[in-house]
Amino acid sequence: MRTRYRMLPLALLVTGALVSCKAKAKIDLELYPGGSIAPTGGNVESIEGTLFKMKEVTPDGTKAVSEFFRKQLFEGKGWTEPVPGRFTDGNIKVDLTYLEFQDADTPLDASKPGGMVAVIDASDRTFVKIWRYLPKPPK
Repeated sequence: MRTRYRMLPLALLVTGALVSCKAKAKIDLELYPGGSIAPTGGNVESIEGTLFKMKEVTPDGTKAVSEFFRKQLFEGKGWTEPVPGRFTDGNIKVDLTYLEFQDADTPLDASKPGGMVAVIDASDRTFVKIWRYLPKPPK
């Protein structure tokens, strides 16, 4: 009987820790193998979801990098490539003028995932900029 009461505080502590843990959203796109992550200023979290903003740098050419994303995004997710090297699912608003991360980057429908990947040639290397929005799961 005494053992059961000694375990009660431990059980309450563990339960409290599990309840207070917030599950962090994780990006659901595979990054380019061999690319190095470059700083971007971080992700943007809102009440509705998380907007991931990531940048990769690789010495590989744009043709190889674009083909990697083309296979992943066309076959696996049904995205399109309206402009060579620009992949989108159509549910994200990004200023394509300079392809820089901005505060105005937002999903068009916050209840659905959204994304864009831009593959950019920089002569001696290739940059990959990723915008990926994931809504929070319903409670």
